[in-house]
Amino acid sequence: MRRHPPFGEPVESIESLRKVLVSAPGVAAVQSIEVHRKGGFVAVMDFDRSAFDGFINHIEAKGWMSVF
Repeated sequence: MRRHPPFGEPVESIESLRKVLVSAPGVAAVQSIEVHRKGGFVAVMDFDRSAFDGFINHIEAKGWMSVF
């Protein structure tokens, strides 16, 4: 989910999120990103768990937040 507005259209937000995820530490590949029925997005990716802290810091710095 984006931390602050503007949230934009889902297609624009998906592309923006994809760019953030592809450049994030530990992400080898982004398989899919879909709109979640309760808000935000669901992303499926190949991810190295040893880079978890760097991944969270990266997406937070880009204005996104993680929800698990």
